[in-house]
Amino acid sequence: MEKGQPHDSTQSETKQVDLLDKFLRAKAKHPDVVDDRAVLGLTLSMVNAGSDTTATTLAAIFYYLLKTPRVMLKVHEELLTHFGVATSLHSSITTFADSQKLPYLDACIKETFRIHPALGGQLSERLVPGGGATIASEWIPEGTKVSCNSWIVHRHKPTFGQDAEMYRPERWLEAKEEQLSAMNRAFLVFGAGPHTCVGKNIALLEVYKLVPSVLRAFDVGVWISLCIPTDVAMGIFLMLPMLLGR
Repeated sequence: MEKGQPHDSTQSETKQVDLLDKFLRAKAKHPDVVDDRAVLGLTLSMVNAGSDTTATTLAAIFYYLLKTPRVMLKVHEELLTHFGVATSLHSSITTFADSQKLPYLDACIKETFRIHPALGGQLSERLVPGGGATIASEWIPEGTKVSCNSWIVHRHKPTFGQDAEMYRPERWLEAKEEQLSAMNRAFLVFGAGPHTCVGKNIALLEVYKLVPSVLRAFDVGVWISLCIPTDVAMGIFLMLPMLLGR
């Protein structure tokens, strides 16, 4: 195959087409738009995009679980109720389908997304139309980019409750239908509408598979050392194999 040419999809009708294939086909079809530099950039973005934000979210999930022992205990109880004790490292691996059967863990993940979103308002920008607009009692001139900061929106007390500054997963389970609908509409961790993050589904897949798998396989704790400042030590997790017993 010549450099820069897409793979021959006729080799196998069952062959899955990967993203690089699609980028190369786009280059062959629209060389004036997609050149070698664009193919390289698109390919690298598929590898790197979302890695930092997903890692930030995963770290935040474990941080809040460790910071709130009663919540961690309830998560462990739910995992034991649904899956029992893992007998091997392989048996602790949780499928995405199984993770959707864990309502309390789901609430914990949503609450982390709410109180510690990895992005602020970059995913939901809008351009003020001609003539300007009045937004939240403020006059905004035309051509101005406006956005919603999820760190602020997610702490809106009329929507999320008077304790919106607090990490409390139960709010997602106790909310009545009308309030839950309002909470979901104000949930901007992945943006909204046509500006929703394209990596949303794979990010959710990673988070919902990794968190229960780690908690079933390891006893996660915080390493506190007299040699390390407390604020730094809180970011260091100690994981011991659950299989060795508690």
